[in-house]
Amino acid sequence: MTGAIPIILAGKSELVAEEAIGDMRPELDVVHFTFINDARREIPILSRGEIPSPRNPHGTGDWSNPPKVIVFVAAYHDRDINTYRQLTGDASGENDKKLLPWLRVDRSIPAPPIGPELVRTLCARAKAKLAELNKEGKLVPGGSVDYYY
Repeated sequence: MTGAIPIILAGKSELVAEEAIGDMRPELDVVHFTFINDARREIPILSRGEIPSPRNPHGTGDWSNPPKVIVFVAAYHDRDINTYRQLTGDASGENDKKLLPWLRVDRSIPAPPIGPELVRTLCARAKAKLAELNKEGKLVPGGSVDYYY
Protein backbone atom coordinates (compact mmCIF):
# COMPACT_ATOMS: atom_id res chain seq x y z
CA MET A 1 0.00 0.00 0.00
CA THR A 2 2.40 2.67 -1.26
CA GLY A 3 1.96 6.13 0.20
CA ALA A 4 -0.59 5.04 2.77
CA ILE A 5 0.01 6.20 6.34
CA PRO A 6 0.43 3.11 8.55
CA ILE A 7 -1.78 3.25 11.65
CA ILE A 8 -3.12 1.21 14.53
CA LEU A 9 -6.89 1.44 14.86
CA ALA A 10 -8.57 0.92 18.24
CA GLY A 11 -12.23 -0.02 17.96
CA LYS A 12 -15.02 -1.93 19.59
CA SER A 13 -16.22 -4.79 17.40
CA GLU A 14 -15.58 -6.99 14.36
CA LEU A 15 -18.20 -5.01 12.44
CA VAL A 16 -16.43 -1.72 13.20
CA ALA A 17 -13.10 -3.32 12.25
CA GLU A 18 -14.39 -4.42 8.85
CA GLU A 19 -16.20 -1.16 8.06
CA ALA A 20 -13.50 1.18 9.33
CA ILE A 21 -10.58 -0.65 7.74
CA GLY A 22 -12.37 -0.52 4.38
CA ASP A 23 -13.24 3.16 4.79
CA MET A 24 -9.65 4.07 5.73
CA ARG A 25 -8.23 2.76 2.44
CA PRO A 26 -6.33 3.78 0.37
CA GLU A 27 -5.00 6.76 2.36
CA LEU A 28 -4.39 4.78 5.55
CA ASP A 29 -2.96 1.31 6.10
CA VAL A 30 -4.48 -0.25 9.21
CA VAL A 31 -1.58 -2.46 10.29
CA HIS A 32 -3.34 -3.68 13.43
CA PHE A 33 -6.85 -3.37 14.88
CA THR A 34 -7.09 -3.60 18.65
CA PHE A 35 -10.43 -4.42 20.23
CA ILE A 36 -11.70 -2.56 23.27
CA ASN A 37 -11.47 -5.77 25.36
CA ASP A 38 -7.76 -6.09 24.47
CA ALA A 39 -6.91 -2.39 24.67
CA ARG A 40 -5.81 -2.35 28.31
CA ARG A 41 -3.16 -4.98 27.50
CA GLU A 42 -2.27 -3.92 23.94
CA ILE A 43 -2.27 -0.09 23.97
CA PRO A 44 0.85 0.23 26.17
CA ILE A 45 2.68 -2.26 23.92
CA LEU A 46 1.47 -0.67 20.69
CA SER A 47 2.26 2.85 21.94
CA ARG A 48 5.92 1.91 22.21
CA GLY A 49 5.90 0.63 18.62
CA GLU A 50 6.08 -3.00 19.70
CA ILE A 51 4.21 -5.84 18.01
CA PRO A 52 1.45 -7.44 20.11
CA SER A 53 1.14 -11.17 20.59
CA PRO A 54 -1.00 -12.88 19.61
CA ARG A 55 -1.90 -10.92 16.50
CA ASN A 56 -5.47 -10.81 15.28
CA PRO A 57 -6.51 -11.17 11.62
CA HIS A 58 -7.75 -7.58 11.31
CA GLY A 59 -5.45 -5.16 9.57
CA THR A 60 -2.66 -5.83 7.10
CA GLY A 61 -0.20 -7.11 9.68
CA ASP A 62 2.59 -5.41 7.70
CA TRP A 63 4.95 -4.34 10.48
CA SER A 64 7.78 -3.66 7.98
CA ASN A 65 6.41 -0.11 7.69
CA PRO A 66 5.76 0.65 11.39
CA PRO A 67 2.56 2.43 12.42
CA LYS A 68 2.91 6.18 13.02
CA VAL A 69 -0.13 6.75 15.22
CA ILE A 70 -2.86 5.04 17.23
CA VAL A 71 -6.36 6.11 16.19
CA PHE A 72 -9.18 5.70 18.71
CA VAL A 73 -12.79 5.50 17.54
CA ALA A 74 -15.85 6.88 19.37
CA ALA A 75 -16.18 3.82 21.64
CA TYR A 76 -13.17 5.08 23.60
CA HIS A 77 -14.02 7.82 26.07
CA ASP A 78 -11.66 10.19 27.85
CA ARG A 79 -11.58 8.08 31.02
CA ASP A 80 -10.55 5.00 29.00
CA ILE A 81 -7.85 6.85 27.11
CA ASN A 82 -6.56 8.49 30.30
CA THR A 83 -6.27 5.02 31.87
CA TYR A 84 -4.29 3.75 28.86
CA ARG A 85 -2.05 6.81 29.07
CA GLN A 86 -1.28 6.00 32.74
CA LEU A 87 -0.55 2.36 31.86
CA THR A 88 1.74 3.45 29.02
CA GLY A 89 3.95 5.90 30.92
CA ASP A 90 6.83 5.21 33.22
CA ALA A 91 8.12 7.10 36.24
CA SER A 92 11.36 8.24 34.58
CA GLY A 93 9.69 9.72 31.51
CA GLU A 94 12.22 7.89 29.30
CA ASN A 95 9.41 5.81 27.81
CA ASP A 96 7.69 8.99 26.57
CA LYS A 97 10.45 9.60 24.01
CA LYS A 98 9.41 6.48 22.09
CA LEU A 99 5.62 6.78 22.29
CA LEU A 100 3.46 7.03 19.20
CA PRO A 101 1.05 9.96 19.02
CA TRP A 102 -2.64 9.22 19.65
CA LEU A 103 -5.59 10.49 17.60
CA ARG A 104 -8.80 10.88 19.59
CA VAL A 105 -12.37 11.76 18.61
CA ASP A 106 -13.21 15.44 19.10
CA ARG A 107 -16.60 15.13 20.74
CA SER A 108 -17.29 18.86 20.30
CA ILE A 109 -17.77 18.26 16.55
CA PRO A 110 -21.28 17.00 15.73
CA ALA A 111 -21.46 13.44 14.42
CA PRO A 112 -24.22 11.03 13.35
CA PRO A 113 -25.66 8.52 15.84
CA ILE A 114 -23.98 5.14 16.33
CA GLY A 115 -24.07 3.13 13.13
CA PRO A 116 -22.42 2.84 9.70
CA GLU A 117 -22.76 6.57 8.98
CA LEU A 118 -20.83 7.38 12.17
CA VAL A 119 -18.03 5.04 11.09
CA ARG A 120 -17.85 6.67 7.63
CA THR A 121 -17.91 10.18 9.12
CA LEU A 122 -15.18 9.48 11.67
CA CYS A 123 -13.02 7.70 9.08
CA ALA A 124 -13.25 10.73 6.79
CA ARG A 125 -12.35 13.06 9.67
CA ALA A 126 -9.44 10.83 10.74
CA LYS A 127 -8.07 10.64 7.19
CA ALA A 128 -8.19 14.42 6.81
CA LYS A 129 -6.51 15.04 10.17
CA LEU A 130 -3.82 12.42 9.59
CA ALA A 131 -3.02 13.87 6.14
CA GLU A 132 -2.62 17.28 7.80
CA LEU A 133 -0.43 15.94 10.63
CA ASN A 134 1.69 13.90 8.21
CA LYS A 135 2.25 16.93 5.98
CA GLU A 136 3.32 18.93 9.05
CA GLY A 137 5.75 16.17 10.09
CA LYS A 138 3.95 15.52 13.37
CA LEU A 139 3.45 11.76 13.06
CA VAL A 140 6.67 10.82 14.84
CA PRO A 141 7.32 9.13 18.17
CA GLY A 142 8.24 11.38 21.03
CA GLY A 143 6.11 12.20 23.99
CA SER A 144 2.57 11.70 25.13
CA VAL A 145 0.93 13.67 22.32
CA ASP A 146 -2.81 13.59 21.66
CA TYR A 147 -4.41 15.05 18.54
CA TYR A 148 -8.14 15.30 17.94
CA TYR A 149 -10.25 14.64 14.85
